[in-house]
Amino acid sequence: MAPDGSNKIQLTSTEANDHSAAYSPDGSKIAFKRSHDAFGTDGDIYLMNANGSNQTPITTGGQVNRDGIVWSPDGSKILFNVQSVVQQFIGSITIDQIYSIKVDGTNKENLSNNQNYDLRRLAAAVYLCDESN
Repeated sequence: MAPDGSNKIQLTSTEANDHSAAYSPDGSKIAFKRSHDAFGTDGDIYLMNANGSNQTPITTGGQVNRDGIVWSPDGSKILFNVQSVVQQFIGSITIDQIYSIKVDGTNKENLSNNQNYDLRRLAAAVYLCDESN
C-alpha cells in the first residue's frame, strides 16, 4: 500500500476472520490472529510473509481468544493474550494470561502463570509513561 492509502493489497482470503496483525521487527513477516468463529474470539496465531504468502499456524486448538500480538525485539518470539475462566472463592471470573511462543510454534510458555487477572500489562504501560517524563 502506498503512504497515501492507495494501492491496497488483500493479504488473506479465507472464510475466517483474520485480524490483529503485527509486523516482525525486520518487516519480513506478519503475525496475525485467525478466528474460527464469526465473532472474532477463539482462534490461533498465524505467521505469513509480508506479501501474504506462506500462511502458517504457530498455535493450534483455537485457544487464543484475545486480541493483541507483540513481537520480541529480536523477532524470535511472539507474545499474546489468552483469557480463561477460573473458579475462585467468589465464583467464576475471567483472567488474562500472557503467553510467549517461538516463531516456529515451539516453547509456548505462560509468562503470567497465575490465577488472578494479570495486571502486568498495566504496570508495564505505567512504567513506560513514567520513563518518558
